Amino acid sequence: MTEKTPGQASAEGHTLTIDHPAGGLRYMAHTFDLDGGGVAWVDSGWTDPLASGHVCHYLEGTVTGNESGWRLVTPEGDSVPIQISPRLASLEGERGIAREDLQRAFDELELHGSQDKTG
Repeated sequence: MTEKTPGQASAEGHTLTIDHPAGGLRYMAHTFDLDGGGVAWVDSGWTDPLASGHVCHYLEGTVTGNESGWRLVTPEGDSVPIQISPRLASLEGERGIAREDLQRAFDELELHGSQDKTG
């Protein structure tokens, strides 16, 4: 998996986990690569009505592949493992909803941006 990035692996349908230095082990419903280095993700469980509401996260740093996935090293020197986990059926529904919601948001941004340029 080291030839791909975490975001690419997530887009292909792999379920990833991150052992966050402050938040502990988290299942990532969808993961994105940050342009400047690092990852952003939507927590699994975000569709649960009892979720905290703080479900989008990011962690900046340098991501390198290894035998079990990736290691993200933050500017502060924290070493954070990101791994591929066995597929969890409960995440598949969230992944689809996350993609649909994100695509709708991006479409709205593009629509508003094009109206502002022409109008």
